Amino acid sequence: MRIYLAKSSWARCSLYPFFYDDAIVEFEEAMAAGADSNLVIDYYANSLLMQKQFQDVTLLSDRGLTARNKALLTSKSF
Repeated sequence: MRIYLAKSSWARCSLYPFFYDDAIVEFEEAMAAGADSNLVIDYYANSLLMQKQFQDVTLLSDRGLTARNKALLTSKSF
């Protein structure tokens, strides 16, 4: 199994007990290791929003996302 799959799975598990800081770190490491941003962007953006990192959410649209995920980010940033 590739490391980015394990990291993105662990990040999703971190969301359930509300460990948003840990989830953010895991999502960032997963994407740095080669995970497709489109697969984790919804969970990653929610984690950022819960930690009130609104500026970081608006910067996510520069990551080569699909049109659907760009629209998702636009709706979350309001």
